[in-house]
Amino acid sequence: MNVSEVLNAGGEYFKATDVPKTATGAFDLLKLTISGVEKKDFEEKGTLRPKFILAFSEDEHTLILNATNTRIVAAAYGDEVDAWIGKLIGLTAAPVNFGGKMVDGLQVRTPSAAQLTTVEPTAATPAPAGAAQAAPAAAVEFNDDIPF
Repeated sequence: MNVSEVLNAGGEYFKATDVPKTATGAFDLLKLTISGVEKKDFEEKGTLRPKFILAFSEDEHTLILNATNTRIVAAAYGDEVDAWIGKLIGLTAAPVNFGGKMVDGLQVRTPSAAQLTTVEPTAATPAPAGAAQAAPAAAVEFNDDIPF
């Protein structure tokens, strides 16, 4: 048995190893619909710090949002977290500097503003009567530009 089989097995939270890779070895993009948002305190260096945890319709894993990913979701969908329900995010992984070491970290992507109009309305936001059918959520392309 390999150590990584134990360390990477299951768990309720998404990890970089949960993101599939393409044939070229690059991390793929998971397209996920937010189905719930919870705030939970985590201990970091002896201090309790609140973080948001996202649940998804397509996967049983949840995602703990770090400050950067929280800002990305808030920039796309607003500061009121209840408004995030039913919205799409993309989840991928990429090398990041953590504790002076390069490790694979989770990164959130959001659709561009023009693409948000093609997402099917959710039960929370029904389509107006007589509205044309929107493209399926899977057809949404994500803007992978990093804003820095």
